[in-house]
Amino acid sequence: PILSGLVGSEMCIRDRESVDTYNFKFVVDNYFIKDTTLRVDKSVDISINLGEVKSGSRVVLKNLIFKQSSTDLDDESLPYLNDLLHLFRSNSDIRITIEGHTDNRGDFRSNIKLSRERSEVIKNFLVINGIKKSQIKVKGLGPTKPRYSNDNEESRKLNRRVELFVN
Repeated sequence: PILSGLVGSEMCIRDRESVDTYNFKFVVDNYFIKDTTLRVDKSVDISINLGEVKSGSRVVLKNLIFKQSSTDLDDESLPYLNDLLHLFRSNSDIRITIEGHTDNRGDFRSNIKLSRERSEVIKNFLVINGIKKSQIKVKGLGPTKPRYSNDNEESRKLNRRVELFVN
């Protein structure tokens, strides 16, 4: 769906970086939260597509970035953990699978283990914040499902990710 207007939703301007750059956070029940930056040079209509939270939905948690070979999140990632709680507010019975991924550097088995541990970090945060363990499965897929080439550090960083799947 396309969000046009703000009926039944929350929209806030988080920061204003310059005269024409705005950071928005869209929070709408039954949809994944969307953080985006818009550059506007003049008055225009803008449509933002939001991903519906439903069985079979999958989303890459782009703002949750892990440090290389670690279960530690980059400091910038920490505030986005709270956004995951939104999924459970309007869908109290939702069941999800958190899938951890790594780049292809290092030992294969170690990467599988690391990716599972990264998924567990996210699960533990949710459980500490009141979500039932039974609603959350975790998988460690290691380097088996890269989204990007592993030829350079920038793309390897993007492969070190967590995806959320709605069961």
